[in-house]
Amino acid sequence: MSGMNDYDMRLFVNGQIIRVEIKSSLKCCDVFKFQGIKPEYFDLLVFAFVDPVQGVVIKTVDGNDFWAWAQNKKSQKQGYDFRVNDTMNHKSVQLTEWAEDGSLNQMEV
Repeated sequence: MSGMNDYDMRLFVNGQIIRVEIKSSLKCCDVFKFQGIKPEYFDLLVFAFVDPVQGVVIKTVDGNDFWAWAQNKKSQKQGYDFRVNDTMNHKSVQLTEWAEDGSLNQMEV
């Protein structure tokens, strides 16, 4: 999906362009590690959690919410690393889960 832009996709929503970055991680040692996240380049971040039992689980976070978390972290040239435990929830960043049909997961609403 990468191309000439610093983000993966561009969506047109309610008259605005939304820059979307997509990161995936395979569960390893009960943790998911997403790497190279550069919040200055996106408005919406999509996480694809690849779990050997549950399959692929999609969650998102607003760019501003991710920036709030990143402000307390050391900046890296290649972007931020973001670790999420095996429950696919983060202690300080609210992740929104999406169902396979593209609707919000009812447990998250």
